[in-house]
Order: sequence, then C-alpha cells, then structure tokens
Amino acid sequence: MSQHFYFPLRREIFMLTGGVDSSAESLEYLLANPGKNRAVVIAVGGTTEILDSQPDCYDLNILSRRGFCKYALKHGADLVPMYNFGENALFEQFPNPKGSLVRIFQLKIKSIFGFVIPMFKCRHAFDLSLGIMPHRRPVTSVVGEPIRLVVI
Repeated sequence: MSQHFYFPLRREIFMLTGGVDSSAESLEYLLANPGKNRAVVIAVGGTTEILDSQPDCYDLNILSRRGFCKYALKHGADLVPMYNFGENALFEQFPNPKGSLVRIFQLKIKSIFGFVIPMFKCRHAFDLSLGIMPHRRPVTSVVGEPIRLVVI
C-alpha cells in the first residue's frame, strides 16, 4: 500500500527494512530482478479483511486477490502459504457489522484515503484496559511447503 510511504517516520522504517509498495510495478520489478536472499511477502487480505477481523472469526478475502499468483507463474517464483491463527484476537475491534454506521464510516474513509484504521480496543503497557498494545494471546504460525512454479 503506497499510503504507508506518505508518513515520514513510517516511510523511513519501511525503506530501511526493505519494504516496498505492493503495486504491480513493484512486484514486477522484484521478481524480474531477483537478488540474493530476496523474498517477496504479501499480506493478501488487505483492508477489506481487516474490517471483518474479529476474535475466533477467520473470514479470508483471497478469492479476488489472485494477481500475485499470475506474477509468480510469469517469473517462476515459489509460493509459500502461511497463516497466523489467533492473530484476530490480539486486537478487539468495536462491533462493525456490514451495514452499520461504523462500517459505513470506515468504508467512506477507505474510499477517500485508500486505507482504513480499524477502531479497536487494546491494553495499556501496564495491563490497564485501554492502550495501543496487543492483548497477550497465543498466535500460532503455520508455514506450508513451498509450491514450486514453472515459468508460463
């Protein structure tokens, strides 16, 4: 998301850690010019998936996000499936069912700025009820075997 590069400090952190925009041009460049130990990591769900994030609810938005597979086939890049179970429980979102005023407001912000900041409640650094720290809950990461693709 190019919006991450509009904020000065955030931009520098992304650039120092090798972060790039997740646009088609960036993906094409990275896959066409492979470097040593280079990996492209994409969070496929996007802001639509963020809005549906609730504890114990895994509503994935990947059926309409197949562009990265086309680039992987074009360049013969391996795909490594990965998922984090329990990640949705780290931040408790305020209720925002589809059609509610909260969801309508969030979608309006998304249409204007291209991204949305979910309204969530977290914990304080000293374990108080409000703050910006994620809740202390287990997250289980599952990484699959690489799916080898040939150039098409």
